[in-house]
Amino acid sequence: MRPLLVIFTLFWITASAEVTEKDIKDWQAKAEQGDTRAQSTLAACYSLGVGVLKDDSEAFKWYHEAAMLGDSTCQFSVGRCYYFGTGVPKDLVEAYAYFNLAAITSDHAAGTLSFVAKEMTQDQIEAGQKRSKKIQKEMEPKWWQLRRWKALFN
Repeated sequence: MRPLLVIFTLFWITASAEVTEKDIKDWQAKAEQGDTRAQSTLAACYSLGVGVLKDDSEAFKWYHEAAMLGDSTCQFSVGRCYYFGTGVPKDLVEAYAYFNLAAITSDHAAGTLSFVAKEMTQDQIEAGQKRSKKIQKEMEPKWWQLRRWKALFN
């Protein structure tokens, strides 16, 4: 269901007459507070150059922020960035690690993971698996901190 939300968001962004400076500022403020939907929307804007200048590094930054808060669609996007070298240097081990995280909840990511693994050595795959576990450990404090913060204010 989540990939459909991202597709709808991308369609809405590209189909809307204009993304205003106010929209960008609103999404920016929400993104900085840990709102993963705002982070992914802002990332899409930078990726497509809608409402802002196209900036792959800035798009990666926001995809990565949401990925580290557990957003599997953004984990997939981070993997894609590493795979193609979009906004970051190309790195198959990092791509594998993020596709591996996204594959926990996404069949599409699992298929992509298999595709990427065909281009890697066994040592690289093992390094990607290790990296994936390390990322999960890095994510946990951020994820729990965000959930506690949201519980206080919702």
